Amino acid sequence: MISKKLYLSALALSLYFILASGSALAKGPPDKVTIEGPGLPGEVEITDPRLLQPFSFFLFEDIRYRIPPPPNRGQGYVITRYIYRKAQGEWIPWDRLIYYPSRNGSPGIVFLEGLNVWTEYHGYWYLVSPEGDRTMRQIFRGHPAPCFKQNSTSRGLGHRARVSRYPE
Repeated sequence: MISKKLYLSALALSLYFILASGSALAKGPPDKVTIEGPGLPGEVEITDPRLLQPFSFFLFEDIRYRIPPPPNRGQGYVITRYIYRKAQGEWIPWDRLIYYPSRNGSPGIVFLEGLNVWTEYHGYWYLVSPEGDRTMRQIFRGHPAPCFKQNSTSRGLGHRARVSRYPE
């Protein structure tokens, strides 16, 4: 029974990396992230490599801290991670998370929803890493996100943060 679970987990993880063509999943951050949710003026697109690093798989969601589903979550922020396939000239959404910021200074929480691939980590709740929370706060500084206190002198990223490595 255990060997069958181990085999299936290894198979799922292998498929995960094959589908991503060895790109962002194995080597670091995604190529693009989009964020949608309450208080944002539509979809916020992040392509700045400095901001993408904290969105790396297993870096944004701290898989060491799986937590039970929290009650009364309210509406979260949908984060979609993409890779760019140069040969096809297309963006491939490979993973989706639902992020819930903390209202009291503790780490935010995230549901690792998955999308086109599945691992044994998908379908669970995790604490957000400190790097992930800092990045989300930086992104929200430019938007009236209801869960974060705004500093009137802070400057945010604007509606679309674009420093793209790839053509549109």
